Amino acid sequence: MRCNDGSWVLESVRVKKVIDMIPTKSPLLDIGCSDGEISNLIKRTKNVEVIGIDRAVWSKNINIPFIRCDVGTGLPFRDSTFHCIFAGEVIEHVYDTDFLIEECYRVLKPGGSLILTTPNLVAFAWRMSMLFGKRPAIIHNRKPLPERPGEHIRYFTSRDLRDILVDHGFEIVKFCVDGVKFFPDGTSEIMHPIGMLNCFQDFLGRILLNFGLRLIVKARKP
Repeated sequence: MRCNDGSWVLESVRVKKVIDMIPTKSPLLDIGCSDGEISNLIKRTKNVEVIGIDRAVWSKNINIPFIRCDVGTGLPFRDSTFHCIFAGEVIEHVYDTDFLIEECYRVLKPGGSLILTTPNLVAFAWRMSMLFGKRPAIIHNRKPLPERPGEHIRYFTSRDLRDILVDHGFEIVKFCVDGVKFFPDGTSEIMHPIGMLNCFQDFLGRILLNFGLRLIVKARKP
């Protein structure tokens, strides 16, 4: 892995931590499955049935059962259908986050797991952005449009994410981050040598939870 690009390193860490959290029970729902790359990785490594949903078809070769759906209108499944739900980098794009969590709770079987990842509003890199007078890259101030669908409209700290899950009946099983990124993208090249420290991002993320780039949580439906 390259260690001069913190985001690239941490994405692989995020995926590994998510895979480790996933139980070996079918079926699993991947909300916001995009091109199905992570869905297929879960299917291969955990040997589980995976169903993907997203609001658009991002690839013609998705290779898993796929439903086109806007999760903001609800999940098109019966109560207690899934053993596990994975929603990676999704909740920050949803207007009614409470409704999304309610729907996840509804379609999970008792004892089922919800695994969420989302950018951390107070990550060290975004604090540095503001220190240098720049808007943190995760904060978008334009409304989503068909040609610009990936805008973030909700932002979370670790406490925010815990609170919304607990408020809707979930029990927190595990909470972690992918690691710590020291400088935001676009920082002056003169500072990039310090980026070599990004090799220790995962280690630092275990110690400095509130500084991690992305929040990763596993919650359980009692």
